[in-house]
Amino acid sequence: MTYGYQVHPFDLAKRRISDSASKLYSYLLATVIIVLIMVIVAVILYIVVLIPLGYTLDDFDPNNIYASVEAIFVASLLVIGVISIGGIILLILFIMIYVQYYKLGSGFSFLQKADPISMSPQYASYGIMGYVIAVIIGFFVPGYAGTAISLAGNLSLVVGFYFVYKTFTEYRQQGRINKPPTKMLFIAVTINFISSIVAFFTFYTTIGTIVGFIFLLIGFRDLSRDVTLILPPGAAPTSSPAAIPVKQEQHPIQPAAVETSVSKKAFCSSCGVKISHEDKFCPSCGAST
Repeated sequence: MTYGYQVHPFDLAKRRISDSASKLYSYLLATVIIVLIMVIVAVILYIVVLIPLGYTLDDFDPNNIYASVEAIFVASLLVIGVISIGGIILLILFIMIYVQYYKLGSGFSFLQKADPISMSPQYASYGIMGYVIAVIIGFFVPGYAGTAISLAGNLSLVVGFYFVYKTFTEYRQQGRINKPPTKMLFIAVTINFISSIVAFFTFYTTIGTIVGFIFLLIGFRDLSRDVTLILPPGAAPTSSPAAIPVKQEQHPIQPAAVETSVSKKAFCSSCGVKISHEDKFCPSCGAST
């Protein structure tokens, strides 16, 4: 005999956000590892294969990709194999990354529906979803128009992660998470957005991109952990010093009425006959009580 239980939608939303953030951290880290492996292999092949064949770095002109590919093809099919395999892996990773961005955005939408404390989680969802849509559209639009769409997507992601930070701030004010919210994701995407703008005027944006990427890794790692710490609706608040005290109405305790078992009887002062406390006149002599 099996027993089932129903999970609260708030917990399901938290689990979805945590899972997506954790996978984004893993996929981005895997991207870095794959790129490093490709660079190391390319250097090794350059030293072992290309230099003995008489090729130098001048044969690989970044502004003439076709000449570079031709030089690589003539030098060694092994280089093409390594670059092709690495490129396919990176393409798969990029697709998986944007799928998780979509799930992350929908996770914040579910969070708002399960616990509508404010619209911040929903705005976070709009920002993240807008980024995914802009990336897809920008991929098919060439030239400056595609670049402009990509920039708009990066700006949308900045707005989205600002509201992610605001969502955690609101939960902390309610005392439902006893931890300061991280700003890493908001800082990371802001740096990347600025680097994208600077790229229009100069190619020296590598440092900003690397720093933003590192912050993005840290931010997703923190998000996957922190979202699980939020208490569900109706739970007792934590002892957070930042929690806003909730004013509660104080109702004085009313003492319960005590019933006496002793009959309240009296005697007439004129004739001495027993009378009730409800009698205004003595029933025997008529004197006033």
